[in-house]
Amino acid sequence: MPGPNKEQIYQIKSEFALATADANDQKLRDREFSRGPRSYLYEIEHNRSGGGYIESLGGLENMLAYIRKLPFPSILDAGAGKQGSGLIELSKTLGKGINVYGIGLNINLDAIPSDLRDHFFCTNFENFKNLKPGTLGGIVSDHGVFEYSKHPELVIRKAHKLLAPGGVIKVFNSIDNAFLPDEERQSKIDLFQFYFNNFKKLGYEIDSIGLKETYERHTGSGALFLAIKPGLNGDPETSAQARDLLWADYYLAGEQLAKHKSIKSGNKE
Repeated sequence: MPGPNKEQIYQIKSEFALATADANDQKLRDREFSRGPRSYLYEIEHNRSGGGYIESLGGLENMLAYIRKLPFPSILDAGAGKQGSGLIELSKTLGKGINVYGIGLNINLDAIPSDLRDHFFCTNFENFKNLKPGTLGGIVSDHGVFEYSKHPELVIRKAHKLLAPGGVIKVFNSIDNAFLPDEERQSKIDLFQFYFNNFKKLGYEIDSIGLKETYERHTGSGALFLAIKPGLNGDPETSAQARDLLWADYYLAGEQLAKHKSIKSGNKE
């Protein structure tokens, strides 16, 4: 009797990896961060605001304007914390007109506004099946799945499947976290480079900030990359270069944060 072919072997390995990801994520759900200095950082990272996303992701207004012009003006937060606050806030300020979605291992769905509750899911990214392939205009990850997944090859595969042609990914990963042992720093750099190289192999236009330059934020320094999926029909309204989007937002992040806060304040009045 012939053994499995290469495609079947790959499928078996993928299914095993997905099952392992589920098991690892359950351990994370059960883990408590109630003691020590880590607890404060945990609360910051799991209850982030729209302004926090603008700061850590190096600005977002130009990227959101680009997504708004795509056939699928939608964006997924691949690590939305407990309340999905980041993209929910931005959908009312710099991201108006864009459908927001989010996933996370600890999402409190009762804390999500009722009109958006069916847009947020308590699941891991590798197994996420609630959106049709090719229907996302963007994905963001700030200390999310792109940093913590033990199966980065499956993260790339899922992101590539979900994004529409011309869709954009923007990721921030920490490199020199204050709580990170010295011996793990290189593995963080290697992981970031793994994503960069593999999205590039898939034909994505991609650029980064942070491995050569120092990109500082409150928890240490890290690195950003922005990648655009190939396949858009050359429409000048939606054509963009990764470098242009990344650096335009980076240079204007301070102004964008002020604008976001101003609109947010006006919405409360």
